[in-house]
Amino acid sequence: MKEMIKVILADPSPVVGLGVQAAFKRTPDVDLVGHATDIDQIDHQCRTHQPDLLLVNVSLLATMQAGPNCSTTNMLALSAADGETTARYLRSANIRGCVLLDEPIDVLHRAVRTVARGSCFFSQDVWHALQARRDAPIELTQRERDILTMLDQGASIKDIALLLHVAEQTIRNNLHNLYIKVGVNSQGKAVAWFRNHGGRER
Repeated sequence: MKEMIKVILADPSPVVGLGVQAAFKRTPDVDLVGHATDIDQIDHQCRTHQPDLLLVNVSLLATMQAGPNCSTTNMLALSAADGETTARYLRSANIRGCVLLDEPIDVLHRAVRTVARGSCFFSQDVWHALQARRDAPIELTQRERDILTMLDQGASIKDIALLLHVAEQTIRNNLHNLYIKVGVNSQGKAVAWFRNHGGRER
């Protein structure tokens, strides 16, 4: 008898949750033990269930600041986007694989088993996009450069919003997109990246 793989799904969509549940309903070696819809729930469910694998929507990756309590759990990303868009999100995450939601169920099954064992599994489109982006230059907008410069000088999000005459949420949105672009998941890491690149995009 195969050893059971405990999986937590992290996805804000209840529809995706139902689909994943159905996908593993007749899979004897995979147990979907929880469905988290936000970062706090991921932390709670990981502490509770100690899963073998976290199946996480790529849209949540950039908001997982220092990482949930599943930091030692193998992570497999799910994406409804194309390979190129998905690859942008994956720059900011420490994961072992990614599957697109429009792929056959057996691909998801193989990916879960592979990543749960500690190996890697990427959909072909995602893998090609990741390889293409590996050495591609990162181009920052003027707004992104301004925000990083002010963060490096010690300004807060509130300070930056006042100086740029925009809402604080706008600055947070800018940062979210920036994290994805440069492959980090926190303000400190974004500033460090900026310093390491001399205040210029590479």
